Amino acid sequence: IAAAVVVPLLVVLYLREVNVYEDEPLRVLGLTAVWGALVGVGVGFLADAVRSRDATLASPTTGREVLWHGVLIPLIGFAAVLVGPVALLRYRKFNELLDGVTFGGAAAVVFAGAELLTHSSTFLAAGLEPAGLVTPWTVRLLTLGIAVPVLAAAAVGSAAGALWLRFRAP
Repeated sequence: IAAAVVVPLLVVLYLREVNVYEDEPLRVLGLTAVWGALVGVGVGFLADAVRSRDATLASPTTGREVLWHGVLIPLIGFAAVLVGPVALLRYRKFNELLDGVTFGGAAAVVFAGAELLTHSSTFLAAGLEPAGLVTPWTVRLLTLGIAVPVLAAAAVGSAAGALWLRFRAP
């Protein structure tokens, strides 16, 4: 739970503290964070619905698993989380490239945390002590808790920045 919450919380607190959201910090910050969380929960439930029932720490590498978990679910999540920041594109007030990058990055880190919590609920049902060796679980937590939110923020932030550059930046 801490791995899924710490990075998104730090990013949102940082954005709030540096006042990136100009004159409407709570409304815009709330929109991007809530949108990211809603999409993350939805994609997490989708990932659970298509996951093999016997998958635990490592999913089997069948063609179906690779297609769903390696291609379709990440693309669906990327497109869905980008919708929230794109909704802010219509406001002329947010006319800088950094606005788009910030909105996209904030929505993406909250998305990654919410998806991790939703998708990992089956692992949490087994209790606080993970089954098996500690090293694979530690690597998994570091990957899902730090690397995935940072990568998601970079990808969605870049895409949102590109849209701002094309349609809004002076």
